Amino acid sequence: MHQHALAPDFDSWSEVISGSFVPLETETVGRPGPRGFRGSVDLYDLGDLALSTVNAAPHTVQRTERLIQAGGNSLYKLSLQLAGRGLLIQDGREVVLEPGRMALYDTSRPYTLTFDRSFSCYVLMFPHEQLELPADQMEQIGQLTATDLGTLHGMGGMMGGYLDNARRVLPGVDETVGARLVHHAVDLLGTVVTDSLGARAEAAAPQLPSAPGPHASREADRERTRADVVRYVEQHLAEPDLDPARIARAHFISVRSLHQLFATTETTVGALIRDRRLERCRAELADPAHAQRPVAVVGSRWGFTDPAHFSRAFRDRFGDSPARYRRLVLGS
Repeated sequence: MHQHALAPDFDSWSEVISGSFVPLETETVGRPGPRGFRGSVDLYDLGDLALSTVNAAPHTVQRTERLIQAGGNSLYKLSLQLAGRGLLIQDGREVVLEPGRMALYDTSRPYTLTFDRSFSCYVLMFPHEQLELPADQMEQIGQLTATDLGTLHGMGGMMGGYLDNARRVLPGVDETVGARLVHHAVDLLGTVVTDSLGARAEAAAPQLPSAPGPHASREADRERTRADVVRYVEQHLAEPDLDPARIARAHFISVRSLHQLFATTETTVGALIRDRRLERCRAELADPAHAQRPVAVVGSRWGFTDPAHFSRAFRDRFGDSPARYRRLVLGS
């Protein structure tokens, strides 16, 4: 489960990172310091999931087409910069990784990571299929590689706090609990991905043609109304009386028409409300600033008026009760 690899020189480092992650080509950056090159990987290998802390001197790594063609699983890697600075390049995009910033990249496509100074980062690595998102979002996730997914003051703060706590708790738990803990991190990343895709879609929404055909016009109207409904749900999640009837009234449509809006998606109106509320509850339970807030209060703040129902829904969605989830994440 736990492995710690220390590289006293650059040749050793090439072996360490290829063995800890996926096969990579490496190259030094600048002149080594007076102590030469040093690097370490502290890895928790949990079957399909892995969480690592990387500390190293300046260097560059490349995932080349040749290495990809040699085989291996298709994995996502999330890097959260802790110290130093890095540059990630993939899919024709590049993002500067400074402390608190995080970015996603895909080992099934070429990428380059360059660190121009000594650095430290967390790396969360997992198979594509572990990111359980609707099919349309999985198809769009390539838009997010080598982009800034947040800082310590935004969604990155939620992920950063979670990974910090997970890293602190992992030494004291067995592999089964550890895997569940890291799987929750992947679930949380799914929330970040959903939020980021939604923001990009809203910012890049094209103007409608001046004279669309009848079918295109109707479909565009449906998409706009569906987007309006999702925004309305997000804005009123904390209100216990949020339900399909209220949403339909607010948008001047029938309840039947509201349900039809989501008939071609992979969710329903009720599931949308429940799942978004559960995501908010999970984020609050993982936040050390709210560690003293009772679980039942967390649920009620996000529309779950019945503590037993909240506990069942949370367990069904995330595999643990709210109280156990908080203990796992915060180590309390």
